[in-house]
Amino acid sequence: MEKAAAYIEHARDLEVYKRAYAVSLGVHRATLAFPKMEQYALADQLRRSNKAICANLAEGFAKQTRSKPEFARFISMAIGSCSEVETWISYAFDLEYITQAQRDEWLQSYARIYGMLVNLREKLSSSVLQLFNSLFSTAWSRFSRISAYGPRALLPPRIPPGQNGCGRQPKPNFNRVS
Repeated sequence: MEKAAAYIEHARDLEVYKRAYAVSLGVHRATLAFPKMEQYALADQLRRSNKAICANLAEGFAKQTRSKPEFARFISMAIGSCSEVETWISYAFDLEYITQAQRDEWLQSYARIYGMLVNLREKLSSSVLQLFNSLFSTAWSRFSRISAYGPRALLPPRIPPGQNGCGRQPKPNFNRVS
């Protein structure tokens, strides 16, 4: 018997969030040992971009009840933050603030997180597309049947002015003799 999938109530229940959060704690702790001159530069950038991944997932997840495309947009921002973190990790290694083993471990973790974010965005986008198709396929089929009669079939019939009490009334011609 298959195990039923658990309903995800919070962003922190997402596997990608859990993984990103765990790695960000380790990165944060390691950046505290960077030289003092880097605490408000490289270390700060690394910590902020690192935390932005989880923050964007949390904010987008909270907004998904109103807009799935909005959640996908926040996932894209998290993907951007993930790429930014990889860049800062390279700087930290090149400046000899972290070891090669630490760099390799972090880059591997963020490559995995990046892939998970891309998969999540694709799944979300495909579900939004399926929802869009199901909602509008019926409406489109009705529209295409109506539009087969031409674009004017969608408009109400044109009634000449003066026949229904609306619009311009014809001016009386007093010069005309009947």
